[in-house]
Amino acid sequence: MAATFAKTGLAACVHLGRGVSIIELALPNAAKAAKPGHLISLQRLNPAGEATSACVVLPVFGVSPVAGARAEKLQVLVPRKHADLIAPLWPGQDVQFGAFALSGQAWDLDFAGFDALLLVGENESAAHLVMLAQHLASGKAHELTLLAGAETREAMPWFKLLSFLSDAGVSLMPAAPDGSFGHRGEVFDPLVSELEAGLARDKRIGVIAAGSLAFVHRAAELARDRGTLCYVLPTDRFGCGKGLCGSCELPTQDGGALRVCSSLALVSAQEVDWPKFSLS
Repeated sequence: MAATFAKTGLAACVHLGRGVSIIELALPNAAKAAKPGHLISLQRLNPAGEATSACVVLPVFGVSPVAGARAEKLQVLVPRKHADLIAPLWPGQDVQFGAFALSGQAWDLDFAGFDALLLVGENESAAHLVMLAQHLASGKAHELTLLAGAETREAMPWFKLLSFLSDAGVSLMPAAPDGSFGHRGEVFDPLVSELEAGLARDKRIGVIAAGSLAFVHRAAELARDRGTLCYVLPTDRFGCGKGLCGSCELPTQDGGALRVCSSLALVSAQEVDWPKFSLS
């Protein structure tokens, strides 16, 4: 899916700390069209409409109001590495963005065969799973758990905004090696615990992993070793967000390739030809 939009103004901005922010853009048509898995390509513009930042591809975080703003506005998570997209920025400032494309493949996958779904992500990549968790929770057809791993609590400041997920019945399980963020240790520890506890109760469990290629590969191995299916989203392989540059290509077992950002977004780990990558 790809749709092109004109320039847009900033509706709201919430600075979460550590250089991470959530911005809300006045794109009601895009908000109505946005689904889990979509990306947006943004570029900051000056009053003359000239680009003043690089074009970056970011996950659609949600369409619900931020800080009391009106609905039908698109929420986008801006990580620290792309802070120049919105800095300097202050309330009431007239800022324009070029929203070039709402792209990527919506995650309209059939999860009916599962009793429970474990969504696991690392650092800012876990934000890609927020809309999916919200979407799945509305159907009330699965037990849902969102597991998020970071080095420290401060590395994932947006996690504190997810009370709407817990209110919808999604279990939130953060993890950090220093113990400041839920479980002390890697996020794979609670992932394994949840997998084994569910399987012991004869639950049909699916895993959805978002993060670096090494991260999703490890999640896929843990799921495979327990006879569980895993879908992966290697977020470090997004380039243009439109399927044109080829940086998101994943080689498949049949000798072909999938373009993550435009073809499938979520890929079955069984389809990926993992030996083609050098992974520790």
